[in-house]
This record gives sequence, structure tokens and C-alpha cells, in this order.
Amino acid sequence: GIDAQMCLAGVDAKTLGNAEPLSERKVQAVWLSRIQPYKGLEDAIQAVALTEPKIPLLVLGPGDRTPYEKLARDVGADVTFLETTDAEKVQIIRESAVMLCTSRYEGWGLTPLECLYLGTPVIAYDIPHLRWLLQEDAFYYTTVEGLVGTIAEVLNNFDKNFERAVRGYNRVRSALTLKQASERLWAHLHQAHKEFWAG
Repeated sequence: GIDAQMCLAGVDAKTLGNAEPLSERKVQAVWLSRIQPYKGLEDAIQAVALTEPKIPLLVLGPGDRTPYEKLARDVGADVTFLETTDAEKVQIIRESAVMLCTSRYEGWGLTPLECLYLGTPVIAYDIPHLRWLLQEDAFYYTTVEGLVGTIAEVLNNFDKNFERAVRGYNRVRSALTLKQASERLWAHLHQAHKEFWAG
């Protein structure tokens, strides 16, 4: 077989900034990604419509929002669709009580890592890749009903559950930034170069 090394990517710390996590949050959920069918946005919309009391959902990202706007109206969900600057996105994430990562497939999983970097609790759809990436720093769900219950758990016990987000905040900042990713890549390339010429 091929002697291979995995070189993890990272979040852009320069764009996200270095502010400490906010312990006081707005009672709102944030969803951020390109709007595509496999991203599972319908789960988030249906879930916020079923929470008691209902909470607003901010959807950040480009794509065809028309079917999701209709779904929000049909189920009575308070959903706002936004396309933001990087600075606006960071502020919304930092202020939000929870991020909903409903994707059925992720090549990497940048957006939940960005949220953890900013100290925002993440609830993710339970797929192997997100379990591997986010580890025990996120909450997980498999059904809309489960998502509703997990949102309630995070919001009703925020101080306790905020600790999990802070653990993720520390892990991402210590190991998963672009600077650290570039250093890992350079180290692998340098070692490969040395072994090539030594051979």
C-alpha cells in the first residue's frame, strides 16, 4: 500500500477573530451553509416550529430558498434568510444560542467547526464523519423529534451545556486553524522531501 499521512484542514482564525465566547446569548438558532437538498435544512425549520416556546432560526447562506420559505410558512416557523458579510456572520454565530448542522453528508465540515471556534453549541445530524470530526464537543440527533428535544436540552440547561461548546472552542483553537493546517502540511512535505533524497 501507499504510505500516506492525513493532513487536516482548519478554520480561518483571521476571519473569525480571537474574541472569547459569549456566555449570554440570544434565544435563537443559526444554520449556515449553501442551501442544497442534502444539507437537511427542512429538519431545522420543522424543529424550530415545534419547540416550546418557538425560537427564531437564522439561515445564512446562498441558494434557492423558495421551497424552504414555503415550508416555514406552512409549519409556522420563524425563519429569516440572510446573506451576510464575514463580520456579520461571525457576530450572528457568537450571539446565537445554538447552531444546527443538519447535513446528511460533509466532505469536511467547516461550518460546525467555525461555530465551535466561536464557542457556540452545535447540534449535528448523527453521521460517522461528523462524529469523527466534532467528537464529544457537539450534540447529535437522528430525527426531527430528537432535534426538538436536543434544542430544548441545550436552551433549558445552557450554562451546563455551554461547557461542551467551550471544550470544542479550546480543541479547535488549539489544533484546527488554517495556520496549524499549513504547518502540518509543510512538515509532511518537508519529511517527504528528506526521505526522497535520502533514498
